Amino acid sequence: MIRRTHRQLAVVAALLTATLVGCGKEGPDMGQVTGKVTRAASPVVGVTVYFQPEEGRISQGVTNELGDYKLRYTRTEDGAKVGKHKVFVAFVPPAGPEAEMARAAGKLKPHPDEKAILEKYGSFATSTIDKVVEPGSQVIDLALD
Repeated sequence: MIRRTHRQLAVVAALLTATLVGCGKEGPDMGQVTGKVTRAASPVVGVTVYFQPEEGRISQGVTNELGDYKLRYTRTEDGAKVGKHKVFVAFVPPAGPEAEMARAAGKLKPHPDEKAILEKYGSFATSTIDKVVEPGSQVIDLALD
């Protein structure tokens, strides 16, 4: 009877171990990426930064009033896939009632160099920015000069 109990416990322990090993995080290795986007040493506000890996899902982040961004891989996961990325940008106009009021009052204006930035960095095909995302946290600043 005791041997039977020990065998049953051993089987249960083996099943639990196999289950726990199989419950690891699925998906690619990720790196946590933050940084600042500048042009002529000044922050670029309201630009969406895209990191496109050689294979797989793109990550993106939007700059705040200081030009700082944080990449998101999905709605619930921050970061970018580890490896080499092509980086490009797009300007996304602010939305919502406050933005509409500011636009109507002439207070919300496009970045003065928006056209030049988009000509050089506004698509996967034209951008010359290549970055490597490493495992762990890192800062990747982008100078759009």
